[in-house]
Amino acid sequence: MPVEDCAPMKSSLFSRIVGPLMVVALMSIGLNLHSQTKLRTDSLIQLIHLENIDSIYISLNFDVADELLNNSPDSASIFIRQAMKRSQQSGDKKNLALGYNYLGNLSVQEAHYVTALEHFQSSLSIYKEIGDKKGQANLTNNIGIIYTHLEEHDKALGHYKESFRLNHELGNWENASYSLINTASEYLALDQLDSARAYYYQLKFLHDLHNEISDDQMILGEIYLKEGKADSSITCFQRAIEKCLQEKDIYVTSAIRLSLAKAHILKHEYVVANSYLNMSEKSSVQNEYNDLLLEIMAERTTLLQSIGNYSGALENQKKYIAFKDSLDRINRFNRISELNAKYESEKQEMRISRQQQQLQSKNSLIISSLIGLGALVIISGLILFNLLKKRKVNATLRNQNSQIRQQRQKIISSLNYAKKIQRSILVPEQVIRNVLPNSFVFFKPKDIVSGDFYWFKKNGDEVILATVDCTGHGVPGAFMSLIANSQLEKAVNEKKLSDPGDIMKYVHEQILIVLNQDDSAHSVQDGLDITICLINTRTNSLRFAGSGNAIYLVKGNEIRELKTENYGLAGEFFAKKASMRNLFASKSIQYETGTDLFMLTDGYLDQFGGVEKKKLNKPRFREFLKSLSQSNLHNAQQLCEQFFENWRGTLPQLDDVLLIGARL
Repeated sequence: MPVEDCAPMKSSLFSRIVGPLMVVALMSIGLNLHSQTKLRTDSLIQLIHLENIDSIYISLNFDVADELLNNSPDSASIFIRQAMKRSQQSGDKKNLALGYNYLGNLSVQEAHYVTALEHFQSSLSIYKEIGDKKGQANLTNNIGIIYTHLEEHDKALGHYKESFRLNHELGNWENASYSLINTASEYLALDQLDSARAYYYQLKFLHDLHNEISDDQMILGEIYLKEGKADSSITCFQRAIEKCLQEKDIYVTSAIRLSLAKAHILKHEYVVANSYLNMSEKSSVQNEYNDLLLEIMAERTTLLQSIGNYSGALENQKKYIAFKDSLDRINRFNRISELNAKYESEKQEMRISRQQQQLQSKNSLIISSLIGLGALVIISGLILFNLLKKRKVNATLRNQNSQIRQQRQKIISSLNYAKKIQRSILVPEQVIRNVLPNSFVFFKPKDIVSGDFYWFKKNGDEVILATVDCTGHGVPGAFMSLIANSQLEKAVNEKKLSDPGDIMKYVHEQILIVLNQDDSAHSVQDGLDITICLINTRTNSLRFAGSGNAIYLVKGNEIRELKTENYGLAGEFFAKKASMRNLFASKSIQYETGTDLFMLTDGYLDQFGGVEKKKLNKPRFREFLKSLSQSNLHNAQQLCEQFFENWRGTLPQLDDVLLIGARL
């Protein structure tokens, strides 16, 4: 297959990676087609053995890999590596880059995303070295899709936008449209509907200029659906499904029918919704679209609840949980993460490298001594023995490296799944915006999972908003955040507490009990900082309590700091100082309409950066909040990201970062 035919992968709203477009999809239509495919593959393999010209030999190997990619990926890998080896020997860097791209796509098929990322980055480096912009554009898009799988949204968006820039310069409008679709899809996943709509209109503008590309009505339909505009979403989905039926795209057709079912449930048209669910389910079962089947089961539960069939809904929910658990077990070792496993693997690799150096040094010393002793035959025999020993050592090292890679992917699998669980407890930003329209949440964990989180609840005219910073970050912080979140839920939803001080006291006392912190011999002495605001939008009153982090109110060019206590909740200090538990007290103030409220954890202020590589001081931060207040807070998230990244520069992020703003 010629290099120029290599196309980028395309993400979609329904499948975070649709199969690589560079791979020729082989549809098995009965035994005859399978036989024809096998005959063609065998013929190509025979030609490879007879071919001496490098370029033809490489092309034939890639052609065989194309035939084997879907049905026999392990065999495909052998032919890809043969092509890469000849490319390396002949100095053919373009085909070498193509080989890495092939290997990346193979790894995607196996859900080995760490490995896929490494291959794609190797391919991109070569394309940059030889100045191939088309290859750079395609690989940049592919790397973005890997980051989408990792839920590294900022990195994914950055790569999609760079891919669009390169494709735009090249005039490659079809691939440019893929980049726009992927960017819009990413913003949809983040519930940033304004940004998603902006990129959809950019896609539509490109479509108007170049009619041969799609304007992707699915994206607009999903935007309308998230906005609750059922009729508009149905119109878009109907247009999209007509095109998919013409192109016989079974997967996307099934996905659109699922979205149509959601839209009709929103309109209370349950019979029509059930019909679409049945059609989507039938094709998903036939083609083993397990991700869609899981969504279909969840939506069927919603449908059964809506028509009052609660026993059926409960039964369906049990099936959903069982099916989800089975998929999780199957996929657990194929999902990835990039943090703790990376550190462990690097330590192991360093240890192996040291062992290899010691072995090589020892072997060199033995060889030198034997050479000094004498006989040519003996020396030759010993050299041969040494070479065999080296081969054995190298084989051992290769096996250890393979074990390291497997261990890394297993460890990261659990972390990435833990991230999804943790993110599920957070209220979607769109829910907050429905109550406080001019608001934003800037949430940037240091690691995959976070010790920071936010909490939101609306009760009549009152809104409870909290920012929480648990001890540590990463896995320990995430465990504490789950405990703290559950206690906040109990305090407000079960105990019906609304006063911030009362909520803090309850959470504090419950964590002491849960972690046995009154028993100094066996307890875990961790705690948290928390700030809670009770906002009454009818009376323009703000009642607050907190520990560790201040609250800021900005009106015009004036900024007011509401200081909180300097002690945290739970932990060893309070476990020993029971009398201090009475210090949780709320304060009340009145605010003017249009005042901006900012709440945060300490990650922003504690970050080192700037020219002097020092912490971000309060005066500089207060000026930044004033500048935010002068703009529309709905778009402030990007400004927060830009300010934070510019401040830290090349320095590592030190802690989880959380900043929330709302115009009252």
